[in-house]
Amino acid sequence: MGDNVNDYLAEEVEGITDPNNPVIARLVQAWCNEKVAPELLPYRADLMNKDTDTLLMQVNEQQNNLAQQAIPDIYVRGLYQLDIDRIKFVMTSYLRTRLGKVQRWFRFIETNSEMKSRLSPSERTFLEDYSRAQKSLLDTAVLQHLPAGARNLTAGGGGESTAEDTLTSGPLLTHYVPIIVKEEIDQPTWVPQEVENAVKGQTYIVPYEKVKVSVLERDVELR
Repeated sequence: MGDNVNDYLAEEVEGITDPNNPVIARLVQAWCNEKVAPELLPYRADLMNKDTDTLLMQVNEQQNNLAQQAIPDIYVRGLYQLDIDRIKFVMTSYLRTRLGKVQRWFRFIETNSEMKSRLSPSERTFLEDYSRAQKSLLDTAVLQHLPAGARNLTAGGGGESTAEDTLTSGPLLTHYVPIIVKEEIDQPTWVPQEVENAVKGQTYIVPYEKVKVSVLERDVELR
C-alpha cells in the first residue's frame, strides 16, 4: 500500500518539481538574473502573470493531495513537500529582491522613465506609496526642524553635491558579475582582446555595464 501511494505521489509531483520543467527553468534563471544584476531588470510578466499562476495552481493542488494522502514514509512525504517549498521560495525571493531594489533606489527609479517602465503595476503602486512615506518621514524627522533656507534638498552651489544628488543616484553598474553565454557571440567587446568569440556555455566575469544590453536581450545569463 505504502509503495503504491509513494509511486502515485512521485508521478504527480515530479511533473511540477522537475528542474527540466521549462517554466521552472525560466523562473529560476529570472530569479538568478535579478539577484545578481546590480540594477532593476524588466519585470518578467510572461512568467509571473501567466506561467507561474498555472504552476502555483498545480503546486497548491499537490499540497492538498499531500495533506489528504496517508503516506507511511514521513521522509518521502517531506521530500515531496521540500520540492514544492523550493518553487514557492524562488517565486517569493524574486519578488522580494525586486522590491528591495525599489526601496533602495526609489528616487532614482521614479525620476527615470526607463527604470520606471520595468515595474509591474503592483510595483508601481508600491513605489508611489513607499516614496510618499519616505518623503513624509524626511520632512517630519529632519526638514521641518531646519531653518527655512536649508529645507530645499536641491539647494547647493559651486558645483557641490546635494542631498538630492545622493537620493537620485542609481546602482553601481561597474560591479563585476559572472555570466554564462547562451549562444556563441562573435567579437563581443567585453572579452579580452586575444579572445575572438564568446563561446556558448562558457563563464566570464565582467563589469555589468559591459554586458547590460546582452542581459536585457537574454543573450547571456547571470549566475
